[in-house]
Amino acid sequence: MKKVLILPGSNSIGLGEMIASILESVTGDLDIECEYLDEAQSFESRTYSSSAALENASDADALIIGAFGNQNDGRRKGWVRHLKQQLNLHTYVREFYPLSDDKGDIDVLLISENADVTLNVSETESLEGVSTKKFVSSNNCKKMLAKGVEFAERGNRRQMTCVHNKSMNPFSDRMFVDVFYREMTGSNFMVNDMDIESAMMGLVRDPNGYDVILSPERYKEAFNGVLSGLIFDGHLPPKGSIGDRMGLFEPASMPTIGVEDKPSLDLVSSALSISMALDYLGMTKEGACVKKATMKVRNSLRPSRSKESLTIENFTGMVLNEINSIMG
Repeated sequence: MKKVLILPGSNSIGLGEMIASILESVTGDLDIECEYLDEAQSFESRTYSSSAALENASDADALIIGAFGNQNDGRRKGWVRHLKQQLNLHTYVREFYPLSDDKGDIDVLLISENADVTLNVSETESLEGVSTKKFVSSNNCKKMLAKGVEFAERGNRRQMTCVHNKSMNPFSDRMFVDVFYREMTGSNFMVNDMDIESAMMGLVRDPNGYDVILSPERYKEAFNGVLSGLIFDGHLPPKGSIGDRMGLFEPASMPTIGVEDKPSLDLVSSALSISMALDYLGMTKEGACVKKATMKVRNSLRPSRSKESLTIENFTGMVLNEINSIMG
């Protein structure tokens, strides 16, 4: 039986129960644990709370991270970053899809390196300026591609585009593209490569022409920005960090639907992170059910309740009702 560990913040009591109840509503084949963390202590030490807790996390197949303080709090970002380093979660995955019908049928998976884990960067300052050295490993490229392809295959994706800027980075990006074609030989994917400028223009003109985008880390945020702009309507999909044997999934945006006494908590993105974790675990039918239910609840709340407070309990009940209706 696969294990899911839920790590909500201590300021979000009820979020762990929400995640657990949604998981239990679609499958009985998971070992689910929930551990509320002391945010102040974790932020101060910048580490997961103890060696025993880290061992417990290491035994999980999937981690679902809740809301820790403000999403823009540098201490929160540092804590999550360090946890990914401790667990060696080297691959970044994020699916971009609209939550409402007026944004079209965009559905793109972005795969890249997790810079917090894989990249080795050093800077040297002189009177003339700053010199930056970045080491890019072909082995890390292979690991990222392997895990990204696994995630893409679970979603029945079949087209992969490798992006690069070989004119500006002739050695590292050429190595990235070479690894891409070498590792994808014999796969069931239709593969191609594009320079970053052409890929960006193509996304804006016809985002439906893209399925999976594989990007070196240095261009990841540019694609995050473009894809977020194409689908944004108040919420953004969650993101995942995948290692050799486990994955971590977390909400990725600030809400437009407020939560009582917890203005930084995005219940929609938190619920969608459950769907992403289920997809990663190979439970794609269950993941699709959670995604569909969450999107129906989200659209029922907009715009009439977009400025109202919403309790975690109310939102949970609405999602569970939709899941029961979908599952019959």
